[in-house]
Amino acid sequence: MIEKEQSVLLELIKNALFQCPIELPDSIDWNVVYDESVEQTVTSLIADSVPAENGARFKETQMSCRAHYMKVLYEQNMLVKLLSDNRISSVIIKGISAAKYYPIPHNRIMGDIDILVPVEDYERAKDVLINNAYLLDHEDINRHAAYAKNGVCIELHYCFSTDCPRLEEYLAESFSDIQQLSINGFCVPVLPEAINGLLILAHIRHHILGQGLGLRQITDWEMFVHSHSDLDFWRNDFMPKADACGLTDFAIIITRLCRKYLALPDEILWCNEVDAPRLEFIMECIFEAGNFGSKTGREETDAERVSLRIKKAIKNRELFKMLQTSGQENWKACQKHPFLRHFAFIYQAFRYLFRGIKAALHGGAVKDLSSANDRFEIYKAFELNEKQDIK
Repeated sequence: MIEKEQSVLLELIKNALFQCPIELPDSIDWNVVYDESVEQTVTSLIADSVPAENGARFKETQMSCRAHYMKVLYEQNMLVKLLSDNRISSVIIKGISAAKYYPIPHNRIMGDIDILVPVEDYERAKDVLINNAYLLDHEDINRHAAYAKNGVCIELHYCFSTDCPRLEEYLAESFSDIQQLSINGFCVPVLPEAINGLLILAHIRHHILGQGLGLRQITDWEMFVHSHSDLDFWRNDFMPKADACGLTDFAIIITRLCRKYLALPDEILWCNEVDAPRLEFIMECIFEAGNFGSKTGREETDAERVSLRIKKAIKNRELFKMLQTSGQENWKACQKHPFLRHFAFIYQAFRYLFRGIKAALHGGAVKDLSSANDRFEIYKAFELNEKQDIK
């Protein structure tokens, strides 16, 4: 059940985004509301909607977030210019690419700088950053390398997610159609609109099935939807791509969540109904986890990730396909010797088996798999019972 102060937070978000009248209950604990807004990464967004007599802490945080926003834009501009000077194309993903849809972009709290470069330029881009005083923090060889400079974290991506190959193809194709966003005195390279929306949606799915996510990611999607009222955009551009990425049902459910809890005002002709208990369950999961799982204080483990991925593949009758695809990605020998690709599924199966044994030896397997089962229930909540046509 959503608690009173959590309901107050939703009221404040609705007012901040759509000027909805605020309906506040009696005896509100504003310290709890503030803490919840921090966990959900929306403090700056709602600060102007908090009653003045209770708003000092919110306003202080808002000023700090606005300063960070401008710092991120400056460092982002320097990074894009550095890559361009070295003949490397780039686009900014998430962050300012989502903030641009908000009525006051600088009230959308910024985190890291996420920048995407073509896969063929990734290694050269890493060298450019290292040679220009960007400090390497860590690297995920499947997705990105993380750096720090001047107090700002940067994630240099060549891949957004290994879970959706079709989305990766769309992202790669987008380098021939980079858009230029002019905002707060800066010119920012961004993705085409439909691809940007797909990435926002895929980001939500990735985190709600992983560590968890906050309301900031949900409002990112809400404001994207609100910014595109043309039905032809959805029918002819976005939805065919979403369907190719397996994101159509997810788009419908998240959009209905925004209508029910966050006052998305548009008449959305492409979006059918979703049962209320399912939406309530999803919203409770969001409040329980917080932004990137901040309330749980935990990160997704290998055992959880593998268990969830296998369950999804079995449910969708794609286990062999998943093993074969993952094996080709992970088995370096088959990348060098093409004839080995036919056996990639065997390699991946043993890889999963080894990782499971390793987790068990460290004593965390039972707990991890239990948590994975909980998250599989969330995964099932994001499926529609029947395929729904876009009206």
